[in-house]
Amino acid sequence: MFESKFFKKGELIIEEGKTEEIAYLIQKGSVELFRMEKGKRIALGKLGVGSVIGEMSLLTGEAHATGVEALEDTGVNAISREDFETMLNTNPRSIIPILKEAFRKLIYMNQIAAAFSEKGEGAAAPVAPAAVEAKRGMRLTARTAEAERALKGKEVAVAKTPFNIGRATRDGAFDNIDLRLQDQDPYQLSRTHCSLVYVQNKYYVIDTSSTLGTTVDGVRIGKREALKKVVLEPGRHTLVLGSPNSPYRFELDIPEA
Repeated sequence: MFESKFFKKGELIIEEGKTEEIAYLIQKGSVELFRMEKGKRIALGKLGVGSVIGEMSLLTGEAHATGVEALEDTGVNAISREDFETMLNTNPRSIIPILKEAFRKLIYMNQIAAAFSEKGEGAAAPVAPAAVEAKRGMRLTARTAEAERALKGKEVAVAKTPFNIGRATRDGAFDNIDLRLQDQDPYQLSRTHCSLVYVQNKYYVIDTSSTLGTTVDGVRIGKREALKKVVLEPGRHTLVLGSPNSPYRFELDIPEA
């Protein structure tokens, strides 16, 4: 049902504002998401192999909110609305990547809207998640034995945003988690605990309504707290997932923007 397509470097894959009920699964290469504002091109992020683009237009029939251009020679698998509906009836598991991407973006936009609706602020979400280049990526390092066990290692590189952190579960087919941490009852970590995001040229930690909250450099954020997010300046930060005395303590290294 998928149609293979190839785009040369610099070629437009998706035109902003165009109505096109087609989604693309990137098989090779990378693309840049962008939008035009007053004649100026605004880069929103980079996506690579395994990513899905155009899925919201496929599912809703609405015009594309962003343009997408090939950053290098790029191969994709394209799926039309008609083929999508056929696969939904005959082989539903094959369309899970498309559905997961749609859910991820919807959840992300809701998280951003909630976090930036604090007093004195308006929702500042971009129209698409902004990706962080690997060369400018963040680094998460365990600072306790429990954190290292949960991380299954000493540290992990964070090469994109949004980057969602949560408790590992068995039924994760449709979850929105990029980093699954091991935890056990009584749980300190929630299934969807927090997210590292890049909004309007700044890095943030957003607590995604976790049960016990998140602490960033001694500042508490979460659904029970006055704050839902903390801005992260370049440098090293302390991140505690769960209660203030949680053993899941990490160091988060933020690069220069």
